[in-house]
Amino acid sequence: RYKDNTGKLTTYYLYTQWSSMRNRCKTNGAYQARKPTYVGSTFCEDWLSYDNYHEWAEQQVGFNCQDEDGDYFRLDKDALGEGSKHYSPHNCVLIPKKINSFFSYSEGDNNGLPTGVSFKKSHGRFVAYGTDMAGTSVHLGLFDIPEEAHAAYVVNKEAKAKQLAEFYRDVIDVRVYEKLMSFKA
Repeated sequence: RYKDNTGKLTTYYLYTQWSSMRNRCKTNGAYQARKPTYVGSTFCEDWLSYDNYHEWAEQQVGFNCQDEDGDYFRLDKDALGEGSKHYSPHNCVLIPKKINSFFSYSEGDNNGLPTGVSFKKSHGRFVAYGTDMAGTSVHLGLFDIPEEAHAAYVVNKEAKAKQLAEFYRDVIDVRVYEKLMSFKA
């Protein structure tokens, strides 16, 4: 399931987390060139200091926790609000990789079709795709119209939100739990 370490999180990992946050916010930086969704990202003045960030992180739910794959929880600015581009104590949390991926997953351009839907020429029908708890793509069925396929995607996405909430309930911030439980695709 997950591991709650009794020892201290390595300073190296925490420093790397802080440094990565700063790199994601560098205007015209290499990170933003690779991932344009981070253009305009900022962090609070208080987190200019690693010591201040470290002090904040030690007080967070999920600090020093690893997920079932051994990955330490990630700093996230999106889990509490839609499209936040600002890292600060007010809107950041530490969450497992699977929850981070759930909130940050981007479907990209889908040829004008709804999210989670594609057209399968060989069958002349629309296909709905979603993901399972492991994050693996799953086929949700073939449908005559894109709206039916999208509805299957929505059911899958909302069910996965609740599964993630329950699976990590004891090690995530209650605000993240509540957001997952009330998630609407």
